Amino acid sequence: MFSSSERESGASINFTNSVLTALPKTAPALWFGNIIANSHLVSTQLNASSGVLVVANYSQVNQAFDYYAGYPDNNDLLPAEVTIVVEQSSLAGDLVAYNKSSISWSLTKYSSWDGAAYSGYGESYLAVSLDRTSNWTLTRETYLTNFTDADKTLANVFSAGHNLYYDVNSSANEWLHNKTVVLNGGGKLIPTNHGAVSV
Repeated sequence: MFSSSERESGASINFTNSVLTALPKTAPALWFGNIIANSHLVSTQLNASSGVLVVANYSQVNQAFDYYAGYPDNNDLLPAEVTIVVEQSSLAGDLVAYNKSSISWSLTKYSSWDGAAYSGYGESYLAVSLDRTSNWTLTRETYLTNFTDADKTLANVFSAGHNLYYDVNSSANEWLHNKTVVLNGGGKLIPTNHGAVSV
């Protein structure tokens, strides 16, 4: 999903009782460029051989749909801002944001996620939230701008030995009180002063 000229807001793409499969080997299941958008996934399966569920970037697809256009093609491009709410879904794959784009990922109503969130290039902003009924298993080290969990014991986060970092400067993380917490699986939740996630 993208805006073809100036960045637009108010767009949405929703799936209920659906299966979405991205066939190209490098394609994410969901891609957002130069747009402010929302997505609601209910009892939905996302399949991507790339291992990437969501990409947010400042780019757009050109008119021929054969490559991602950048600033040389459109000087009005801006970072994507994406909010995704997941319900009653079990998903596996990563969230990747590029060039100051942001992804907010909320797991609700008995959802599960095996994956990680990271910046593909430049700075990015990544937020993950879980309700008490949902769980997350990390597949690599992850840095988040915002992290919230309705289960204050963090029993629904399984680290598989990977560390999870949160930004101490974000008000959304005040509930963690700058603490380091040992997670299920041997990894740790660690405060850091990183601001935006970067690579």
